Amino acid sequence: MVCVLSCVETCRTFDVYRNREKRKLELVSRIRKCLFLYQYWRHREFGFLSARMQTWFPFSVQVCMNGREWLARQMDRVLRGGVADLHRRAEISERATERYLDALAGVDEQTSLQEFIDRLGQPRQWKGRRVRALHPLGGERALLETICRGEFMLNGFRNRDLQKFFFPEATQDLREARRRSAWVSRKLRLLRAHGIIRKVSGTYRYQLTETGRKAITALLTALRSTVRELLPEAA
Repeated sequence: MVCVLSCVETCRTFDVYRNREKRKLELVSRIRKCLFLYQYWRHREFGFLSARMQTWFPFSVQVCMNGREWLARQMDRVLRGGVADLHRRAEISERATERYLDALAGVDEQTSLQEFIDRLGQPRQWKGRRVRALHPLGGERALLETICRGEFMLNGFRNRDLQKFFFPEATQDLREARRRSAWVSRKLRLLRAHGIIRKVSGTYRYQLTETGRKAITALLTALRSTVRELLPEAA
């Protein structure tokens, strides 16, 4: 505590009033003067604090906190933690860079794009069940573009991560939420069956396989290229 100051100020308090008409005592709110105590602290978490306390009933208390001091302390704590965690962050950054380089290097292969498309266009057997063909140039193109986004290169993606792209409007309806989750689950099963993604052990996350990176990177590069860029290769 820094100090305590006192002064007499006007306040709202209560007084007992005798109501002659009703022949009973009533508690009535009145403006009076009373002693107020002003206490000041320097808190290790919130910084500079003060409190104004009324010494008469109903003993109201007003507490004031300097929000800027509290925010400054929070920022100092984050910065100190950030410095201590630089090594871990450097490792994560290195892993992310390696994944990006792997994705880019996947294009430089002797396998033709047609061979990739033909492979994906065939039904597969997965866990004893037949899984339909993948249509990278049709209905599944948006799905392939989504799972290849940069933010998923490091930690992968979850069912709910993909829902944000295909169902941008949130829903509070449980039946609709289950329908969306089931829709994405079917897409994930399709991608796993064709070897495009794999499930990260012990988690609900998925990541692109090496084959998946090669196929999607080559496919999207070709689809996003102009005719002028493709003609020299064809020649």
